[in-house]
Amino acid sequence: MSGIIEQFTLMMTQSTGFSQITGGMMIMWAVWEELFYLSSVKDYEPLLLLPIAFGALLANVPTMGVFNEPYVDGLINVPGGLYFYISQGIHLELFPPLIFLGVGALTDFGPLIANPRTLVARCSGAVGHFHNHVRCGIERGVHARRRRFHRHHRRG
Repeated sequence: MSGIIEQFTLMMTQSTGFSQITGGMMIMWAVWEELFYLSSVKDYEPLLLLPIAFGALLANVPTMGVFNEPYVDGLINVPGGLYFYISQGIHLELFPPLIFLGVGALTDFGPLIANPRTLVARCSGAVGHFHNHVRCGIERGVHARRRRFHRHHRRG
């Protein structure tokens, strides 16, 4: 009987991520449980706390095989780990628009309907953001033209 228990503990420590669990991970799991409880049971800002809780959980999962890149072994395509695909989504800039689209779609417009004056504040924020975006694009173009001018008109 003790041989079976020894084999089981050996298997659990060598072929899974249990050997990589640290005290910090367990503390963050407690934080995750608290955030999840507050967002789902107590209904405190679920649009904010639930994604934070999910991210805290994913960031503190033991990473055995999570960082692997996809590769081909003979004729078999071996898929990569979770972190590889998450980093690809960030690198290809897919996730930020999806996050903003999801949060925007789930936004509660009840306070806006109850108090239409807040629409002016929200619109002014959007106009300011658009203004800064356009201004930065114009400044980038001006600086690029200056660099090209100075590159072609060097004293030498």
